[in-house]
Amino acid sequence: MLAYYKTEVPFLRLVLAFGLGIIVSVCLNLAPSFPINFTFYCLIALCLWSALTYKKAKLYLKRPFTGALIYSTVFFAGISISNQRKEIYHEQHFSRLKAEKLVVLINEKPKINKNYVSFLAQVKATVKDKKLEDCKGKLLIDCRMDSAKSATLTYGDVLLVDADYKETEAPKNPAEFNYKRYLQLQNIYHKGSLQAPQLQKLDSDCGNPIIAFALRFREAQVAKFNAHLQNNEAKAVASTLILGYRAQLDHALMLTYSNTGTMHVLSVSGMHVAIVAGFLSFLLSFMNKKRSTRLLKTILMVTLIWFYALTTGLAPSVTRAAIMISFVLIAKAYGKRVNVFNILGLSALMLLIYNPFYLFDVGFQLSYIAVGGLIFIYPKIKNCYCPQNYFVGQIWSVMAVSIAAQLITAPFSMFYFHQFPVYFLLSNVFIVLPAAVVMYVGFVFLSLASVFPNVEVPAKALEYAIVFMNEGLKKIEVIPHGSINQLWHGFFEIGLLYAALFCIICAHKNIRYLRLSCLFLAVFVCRLSYLEFTKMQQQNLMVFNVPKHRALALLNGRDAIVVSDLSTTDNAFQFSVKPYLDSCQVQNIKMVDIGQVQALKFKNTKLYIGSGKNTPTIKTDWLLSRVAKKSQVSYHNNTLSENNLYSNIYINNFNVNKATEFKW
Repeated sequence: MLAYYKTEVPFLRLVLAFGLGIIVSVCLNLAPSFPINFTFYCLIALCLWSALTYKKAKLYLKRPFTGALIYSTVFFAGISISNQRKEIYHEQHFSRLKAEKLVVLINEKPKINKNYVSFLAQVKATVKDKKLEDCKGKLLIDCRMDSAKSATLTYGDVLLVDADYKETEAPKNPAEFNYKRYLQLQNIYHKGSLQAPQLQKLDSDCGNPIIAFALRFREAQVAKFNAHLQNNEAKAVASTLILGYRAQLDHALMLTYSNTGTMHVLSVSGMHVAIVAGFLSFLLSFMNKKRSTRLLKTILMVTLIWFYALTTGLAPSVTRAAIMISFVLIAKAYGKRVNVFNILGLSALMLLIYNPFYLFDVGFQLSYIAVGGLIFIYPKIKNCYCPQNYFVGQIWSVMAVSIAAQLITAPFSMFYFHQFPVYFLLSNVFIVLPAAVVMYVGFVFLSLASVFPNVEVPAKALEYAIVFMNEGLKKIEVIPHGSINQLWHGFFEIGLLYAALFCIICAHKNIRYLRLSCLFLAVFVCRLSYLEFTKMQQQNLMVFNVPKHRALALLNGRDAIVVSDLSTTDNAFQFSVKPYLDSCQVQNIKMVDIGQVQALKFKNTKLYIGSGKNTPTIKTDWLLSRVAKKSQVSYHNNTLSENNLYSNIYINNFNVNKATEFKW
């Protein structure tokens, strides 16, 4: 039974106050400070005093005071803990110490790409004048070395590297992914680019032995898939779906799952953990007869579920599911009543205390929003239709789950991924059975492959199930108008959608909520209409900053001319240029080779494109050139007027500090 009374979900309310404190700390970029810590400790002391004198002071008659005290304490706890977790402000952070060399510990499985290897390292010490000094901090390292040597690097290796690093760079083009911000929320502020001679291996197996064992175990299971499956896509999907190992997954196949709204299947999450729990419950069902064996079964299931979570990488969504299922199993073993919302709040609070920056992790946000929405919305949707036929009822149940999940996560998905899958119902109804079959057959295959050398039957069954699933999604993907793209909504639009959804859910209690939802939707439509009108009228010139390349775009409404030495399939174009065009909702792109163009005419303005070596010999109204290795930009403002105020523009340098935009 689910409870909605606030007295029954204290952890859900506490995690909201704690999360608000984290948001304040991160958005205001607060550093550890004495006033905040002092306030936090004073509030803790006041809470202890209140607990000791609760009856004597008759605080039960002053509920507003006790409530405000508790929430204030939790709020400041969120701020204080978040501030303390920001390693960049610690005195012992390696960036604050002078060093010639760094002693680092490889903190993850290195990623190998041709002649490059990249990995996250924990800096343990600095070396200066042959003296070691302990320090802390994370460093992202890219190293150029041959594949044979890079294959020798693994988790737990201790390396001596040159202190050749720099701060991660902020995005230089509009709408570009903010990789700097993404790394900062993982306490990574610096990146090192090294050559093979700058790296020396000192020791091995110095990491966490449990994590090292889990990584070796996962690699052994991936090797079984590679040895017994023939289809490359089947190998990649099996490793990703069952073990969370994405190194072999093809980008085109990932797009297929993304465009059909089934990407959640490839991201190990609560569904996968629930299937593992069901599989273990079936295997250990013989232990249900006695109380003592039931407790032993619970201990075994919780242990194995956490080992599976560890093997898949302990992503926030997996950890959330493991915590929730563990609490449910323990409560069931002792015959206790379970409030799912309370467990949901408790699991979130535990994760955020461990790592406050999980709050800004996309997987964390979507996981908790989806689960909360399913618990709250799914029963209401399912009860709208009650078919008599069993099979129709099962299909409707799957459809209700898909609708509930899409409703609650769609605004966030549009905010982060800028698309919406139109045929999500079809694709999710199709994939639910094959995905479950792949998980169960995959576990059977891995179990048998550990004992018997010949496991061709389960291997073939697993491969056929994955191929069937992939081919079905590919057919759904090619259906016309399968996804709506270029959905670049801000916080205001997302807030309107969630406000409207909340009012619709509450409309069964009071019809006024339905009217209020119509008002929110009307404001949303008006906002979209205004943005649509502005996009149709846009006339922009954008000079991009693309390392080692040149690119500019001329926008006229929904049409764009891109003058560049890049092609549309290049990674640099996809990462630096296309996001801006998508954010402007450009429908038609005409590519022009910059090497074949010296001048262009756009509106009443002539654009002259230089080689970057010589200064212009023509009279210009706007100049972007390089003088003595410094970027020099001269202009009156960023608006090109219709009266030919800027009749000539000369572009001689495409590597300015950031992209430059001009509007007519």
